[in-house]
Amino acid sequence: MEMRFLDKIEDNVAVRMWELFHFWKSGLGAHCGRIYDLASVSKDSS
Repeated sequence: MEMRFLDKIEDNVAVRMWELFHFWKSGLGAHCGRIYDLASVSKDSS
């Protein structure tokens, strides 16, 4: 019983993380991703 409850919580957390990940990728992440790409490009060239 307790294990199942924990599994359920972990599933919920995984789903939340997945939703956040997609939200990040679609909206805010696109903006941050560009900044990160620029940063890694300038870091690689040095």
